[in-house]
Amino acid sequence: MRHKTKILNWFARDRSGVAAVEFALLLPIMISALILTLDVSLHVVNRTNMHSAIRSGIQYLMNNGRDLNQLQSVVVNSWSSAPANAVVTTERYCLCFDVRHACNVLCTDNSAPQSYFSVSTSGTLSGFIVDSTLQGAESIRVR
Repeated sequence: MRHKTKILNWFARDRSGVAAVEFALLLPIMISALILTLDVSLHVVNRTNMHSAIRSGIQYLMNNGRDLNQLQSVVVNSWSSAPANAVVTTERYCLCFDVRHACNVLCTDNSAPQSYFSVSTSGTLSGFIVDSTLQGAESIRVR
């Protein structure tokens, strides 16, 4: 019995290889955290690029651009990391008292309808762990 206790005490005091065992246990957790961080970072960068492209389109409108095809081209060309299935939609619409109205017809109070442009984007980003859908939309009132 004394011999068994002596072996157990020796085994409990022996510290060789403890760092390797701890490292082997923590390595999968550290790799998972790194991959998750990269995936989230990639998503954030791509979402930022998408919103930057929308802002480029809004800037085109603010500089008196009115052509929908040119607006769409500006957004597409500005979206530097667009996914393969990226979709850019542009639209011009008018409102009378917050209700959609024909742009070439006066409102019921004989005032001109308020003119707006809308830019919408969407696409699916393939990440390391999960795929995520990117969507963005902005509207701007044009005077």
